[in-house]
Amino acid sequence: EQEEEEEDYGREAATELLLLLKQLQDIAHLRREYKLVISLSAYEQEDPSTIVGLLLERVSAAELIPDVLRREVWPYMARHRIQSEACILAYMRNLMCGVSGVVGSSLSGSAWEAKALAIIACVRDMDVKVDCTLELMRRVAVPFSESVRQLITEACSWQHARIDEFREQYRILQMKCMMIPYGIGSFNFTDSSLARGLMRHILSRVDVDSALHDALEVVGAYHHLNQHEAFVFRIQMLCARDRLDLLDAVLAAIPRSLLAPVVREIAIWANEATLDFSDGASSSSS
Repeated sequence: EQEEEEEDYGREAATELLLLLKQLQDIAHLRREYKLVISLSAYEQEDPSTIVGLLLERVSAAELIPDVLRREVWPYMARHRIQSEACILAYMRNLMCGVSGVVGSSLSGSAWEAKALAIIACVRDMDVKVDCTLELMRRVAVPFSESVRQLITEACSWQHARIDEFREQYRILQMKCMMIPYGIGSFNFTDSSLARGLMRHILSRVDVDSALHDALEVVGAYHHLNQHEAFVFRIQMLCARDRLDLLDAVLAAIPRSLLAPVVREIAIWANEATLDFSDGASSSSS
């Protein structure tokens, strides 16, 4: 029994020694081939997939990304038989969240965007390319750059099964851009309970020429909203703000089928408003 224990201990020790040797060989390879210096204790906290992230993280200039992928990342992945580029997607998610692994990112907003675009352009796995692009669309600030717009346009022509998801994310991006004149920096477009408040906030801005058009875009995005309500509320706001000079443009935009119901509701509202005013005036005089 003691001999068996000694044999087990010997096998465990040999296994640990082989693992240590393999780790040291990889550390030496990283230092020799890629000039990536990492201690044994730090290496033990990583795995080959996260080391791919370290190789990408130390690149600050977007124009260097293609060469780093070709000379370092893909050879290192091949060395460890990593066939999926999912490790690149994991790095991209960290980059866009501002949590770029052990090293930590010091890139500015425009720099990380350029880096992300450069990586996406080089990714070979279409599924990973799609995931990276969708992640970028969710994270990018508005108004987004022409480079991002070009990527989205290109992505809509890719042959994949998630084209509807692309179009939905693009619609959300466009709506985010639309919110800028209204001082709305962030909005949860997935929460439909907030949609009516958003529509009314837009319509209340009589100083924004595109307010009616923008509000109708919001109406079109949520099935429980309707144009009738938008037109009525806009007219009410114009009356309340004494901007009757803008009424003609609103009336001209109302579809023929909605014109009579909208005018009827405004007439009822105006009648009630004047009655309330009269009652208030009478109370004051008495």
